Amino acid sequence: MKSRTLVDVTTISLLVVLAIPVRLASQGQNQQPGHYTVADIGTLGGTFGEANAVNNKGWVVGDATLPGDIARHAFLWRKGVTKDLGTLGGPNSIALYPLNERGDITGFSDSSTPDPLSEDFCGFGTNLTCLPFLWQHGVMTPFRPLVVITAKRLRSTTEARWLE
Repeated sequence: MKSRTLVDVTTISLLVVLAIPVRLASQGQNQQPGHYTVADIGTLGGTFGEANAVNNKGWVVGDATLPGDIARHAFLWRKGVTKDLGTLGGPNSIALYPLNERGDITGFSDSSTPDPLSEDFCGFGTNLTCLPFLWQHGVMTPFRPLVVITAKRLRSTTEARWLE
């Protein structure tokens, strides 16, 4: 058993020692650093904002607080202008990755409907129904739920049905 452990330790040590020169050699190549620009994208009037995705055109999506810091909305920052994407009826929304080159934006938003199970899926602490959305051409559209099965419906499998 001791000899097996010694062989394993020796093998791992040898692999590590051989890998270090390869790593150092790749660092020594004349690589040009990437060109980046840092920009303050601001907020939507509150004190907090975060970027969640950026595309190759330099467009940024994320979320930021509104004045008073009670609610936060998804935003699109493009060419120095921040656009509030709004919500699906509730107080909060958030834009997430990926952000494609066409500017299609996905995310989550509170609706105005209380969540019957109080799951707070969006994590905003509102206990409102959370819906995924797609924002295209200036319009936020909720994704349709595929199926709804509640505890009452589990009693009778014939009651579970697909939504139109």
